Amino acid sequence: MTVADKTMSFDPLAIRAWEIGAQELSPPERALRLLGLLYPDQPEARLAQWSIGKRNIALLKERLRILGPQITAVSSCPSCSTAIEAELDGRIILDTSHRSLEEAEHADPGAEGSISVTAEGWSLTLRPPNSADLIDLVNASYRLESPAAIGLDPMSAPVVQADDVASRLLRQCLINETAPQGTLTGSVRWPDAVVTAAEAAMSAADPLAEILLSLSCADCGHDWEVDFDIAEFFLAELQGRAERVLDDVHILASQYGWAEGVIVALTPARRAAYIARLRTRLTD
Repeated sequence: MTVADKTMSFDPLAIRAWEIGAQELSPPERALRLLGLLYPDQPEARLAQWSIGKRNIALLKERLRILGPQITAVSSCPSCSTAIEAELDGRIILDTSHRSLEEAEHADPGAEGSISVTAEGWSLTLRPPNSADLIDLVNASYRLESPAAIGLDPMSAPVVQADDVASRLLRQCLINETAPQGTLTGSVRWPDAVVTAAEAAMSAADPLAEILLSLSCADCGHDWEVDFDIAEFFLAELQGRAERVLDDVHILASQYGWAEGVIVALTPARRAAYIARLRTRLTD
C-alpha cells in the first residue's frame, strides 16, 4: 500500500519529505525514511531489509506515479565543464530491472535470493545488500573517520579505504564461504579477483541497486556515466515543491490568519488565486 492508498495529496507529502531532508541523516537513512513515507503500512525494520534494487524500484515507481515519467538529469561534463541537461524516460530505467514492479513489491524481503560466486578457489554465498547494511556501513565509516567522537586519538585512528568499504559490505552480505585448502575463513582478506567477481554477481542479481546514466557532451564529444541516486533526486524534487508550498502558507497565514493545514489542503490553483488577489490589493 502506498501514499495514494492513504489519500495523502501531493503537497502534504512534499512537506513531510522536506522534514526528512531537514534532519541530519546519512543518504541511506534519508532513502529509508522516504520509503517509509511512501509505504506507511510497512514497518521500517522490514523496509530496511529490502534489497537496494528493490528499494530503488519502489521509489522510482512512486516518482513516476506522482510526477510522471519524464526525468531531467543535470550534470557537468568532466572534460570541459559544460552544463548538461538530459531528458530521460523513467519507464526505460525501470525496464532494465528485468522484473515487474509487482514482483518486486510482493517479494519476501527475507528471500531476495542467494548469490553464488566462485573464484580463485573461493566459494561465496551472498545476499543483495539492503538499507540496513548501508546504514551500518556509514556509521562504521563515521566512527573510523571521526575518532574523536568515540574518544580515540585522531593521529592513531585507522583510515577507511574504498577497498575496505567494499570488502566490509560484502562481509555483511555473506551467508557462507568456503576457502581454498589451508586458508582460514572469516579473518583473511579476499583476493581482488574474488571481490570483483562478487561485486559483478551482486550487481547482476540486483540490477537497479546502482543506476548509471550514459551522458554525452555536445560541445566536446566526451561520453561518461553518472550514478543516478533516485532517492536523493526524488527527495530534492519533493523538497523543492515543499519550499513553494511553505511560501504560500507564509503569505496566506500572514494575511488571513489561516492555519497551515487549511492552506495546504487548498489546491495549488486556489492558493494562487488568493495570493494574486492579495498582491492586487496591495498594489492598488
